[in-house]
Amino acid sequence: MPKRLISDSPLRRALSTTEPGQVKAFPDAVLIPINWLHPDPDQPRTVMDQGRLEELADSIRVHGILQPILVRQAGDEYAIVAGHRRYEAARIAGLKTMPCLLRERDDTETREQALVENLQRADLEPSDEALALKRLMDQHGYTIRRLGERLHKSVGYIHARLELAANADVADAVQRLNVGVYAARELSKVGQEQRQALIDRVASGELDDQGLVAAARAARSGAAGSDSLAARVPWTALRRALDKLDPSLLTSAQQVRARRELVGLRKQIEYLMEALS
Repeated sequence: MPKRLISDSPLRRALSTTEPGQVKAFPDAVLIPINWLHPDPDQPRTVMDQGRLEELADSIRVHGILQPILVRQAGDEYAIVAGHRRYEAARIAGLKTMPCLLRERDDTETREQALVENLQRADLEPSDEALALKRLMDQHGYTIRRLGERLHKSVGYIHARLELAANADVADAVQRLNVGVYAARELSKVGQEQRQALIDRVASGELDDQGLVAAARAARSGAAGSDSLAARVPWTALRRALDKLDPSLLTSAQQVRARRELVGLRKQIEYLMEALS
């Protein structure tokens, strides 16, 4: 099958003449059928917020594509170097073609550029960011200091993200359970069995980020307080649950049960307050 070369194709035309309202005129950009495009298998972003994609798709339907994506030729198709979210949103919006900027680079240079450009985006998930940083070091010879200079980040910031990539279970907890980066750093400092036990407690709602930090530090130091009541009670989760309780949305039966539960909870709180005073 002959390669789909844009230079030999009628697709090389002014963008403003096609799909009115959905694309803008960009110098040096060309329209490529969206089914000729595919994400780079090594692209750093593995997690996308579906709600944000839908919002971006709605924006594209109204305003069109405001910035071309960056692609390189890969056999008979084109691999996306930068602009994966715009590509996915454009598919949702129903676009048939995509404005693209072509880059003639070998795979090594292209992947390096894709990693760097994605790392400069503010909405990259911490776990994806960590893996991309590690890939730049392992595959492209970056040092922590050079990464900091290239990305305008502190050495401490780079080091903190790399700690997430050191343990797959920690990276998964960040991505799946929304564990914060600071709490994840503390989690990565304990042994594998202890980490898994703490992750299970986070998954069950027993620990929030603050409780996870305290429990991880206690586990690391061997302190007996690691299983204390104060460390195990999910205070933040309890407050959030009460904040979400809207009496106006409850049925009569639900209101009766809520009153009964809250009376019992108030008695427990009063008892504990007296015991702690």
